[in-house]
Amino acid sequence: MSDIKDCIFNKIRSDPQLQILLKKINSGKADFKDTSLYADIFSKIMGSEFSQIVMEIPLDTRAQLCTELLRGSYDDINEVLAQVQASIDTEKGIKIAPQKAEFPEERVQKIADSLKDETVPDETVQRRADTGTANVARSFHDDYIKKNAKFRSNAGLKCYLERETDGNCCPWCAALAGRFLVGEHPPDIFRRHDNCGCTVVLIDGKTRQYAWSKKTWSREEEQEYLKNLDKEKRAKRLSHEQAKALQEKNLPKSLTNGTGNDKIKETSQKPITPITDNAINRVPNVKISGYTDEQCGYIQNQHKELLDYSRKNNENKEVAFVFDNFLKNRREFTGADDRLEFGGALYGKDLFVMHNHPRNSSYSATDMIFILQHDNVKSFSIVKNNGSVEVLTKSINYDADILKKDFERILKKNVKSENISEYAKAVNKLLTKHSQEGGMFEWIK
Repeated sequence: MSDIKDCIFNKIRSDPQLQILLKKINSGKADFKDTSLYADIFSKIMGSEFSQIVMEIPLDTRAQLCTELLRGSYDDINEVLAQVQASIDTEKGIKIAPQKAEFPEERVQKIADSLKDETVPDETVQRRADTGTANVARSFHDDYIKKNAKFRSNAGLKCYLERETDGNCCPWCAALAGRFLVGEHPPDIFRRHDNCGCTVVLIDGKTRQYAWSKKTWSREEEQEYLKNLDKEKRAKRLSHEQAKALQEKNLPKSLTNGTGNDKIKETSQKPITPITDNAINRVPNVKISGYTDEQCGYIQNQHKELLDYSRKNNENKEVAFVFDNFLKNRREFTGADDRLEFGGALYGKDLFVMHNHPRNSSYSATDMIFILQHDNVKSFSIVKNNGSVEVLTKSINYDADILKKDFERILKKNVKSENISEYAKAVNKLLTKHSQEGGMFEWIK
């Protein structure tokens, strides 16, 4: 088994892009943007190589090999991060030892155990070995950043994370704008979508630096910068609660001003429902217009597998499966407990996008914006953690422009105090109106 592991890691380290990054890291000129790219490339190659051989590995040793690969990835990525952190600290005169984040035993065990599941097809096991292990390996980078931000704050450095927009941002980015004490910042402050122009800076009381490029400047320079900054372009400084409110407030704007909202979100505030075998077995076979009985049976099985995937790989939180127009080439995505982003990866036509709602709610306003802005999505389903299902399918009468204008009108009429229930009511009105016979949607619930 050690020969297999060594072979995979040798393949990773021979990658030309990683070699270029390692040269920069060893020269002391790298920053955390470089380490993020390093972790991304490392993880993808590891997952790809592992998936190609996983079915050849005996069941009784498959989980052990997966764990050893992830342990090796964890050590490698943390070592690179610590080396870059030490170089940055030396330049700034900071003498705090880099902290290695804890190895996520439970997270690793879940993905490792899922590879021994004999009830799923071989291709499912291979996908888990590929994207599942890669996602866990990539998370080691975020774990390190969070660990060291908290440790430095506890060590006496007054650390802030500040996210500023470029003045031309989407509602999601606007909702994250502001300055936050480490430990009180929004959990998504480091997340970015495609073509994002936002900047996240770390402020430790002595100097400030970009969290991605690590360019630093003095406190005097900071004051001069803020003094000269155009007030109309300065990002708002929001609390976490204010940020959430701003996100909901700006949702309608993205219908006309957005250029492809690649996020889906559940807005219920109830506790997450743990996924059980009974819930999976309850998932119904729904008859969806435009799909054969055989395809509907396949969709039912994929809904069941999605819940199982969420339970085993994402702690019952949001995941999504995306299929092409032939219900083939499944792509898997994982998210947080209330949102999931596709990051511009929704290519193809007549896609079927299925995802779970951990709190069993119906379509959210963000969900509606998502389907209205993606002409290439034909069907969009929710399989709830309790096993119930909703499916939206665009009819031959579908007209995105008419729906967008009508949704804006309904939002304006029904959303007065920016609370979740008002948005839910608006979504229900839109779907009820346009899912009547001859309407623009088929809404199965």
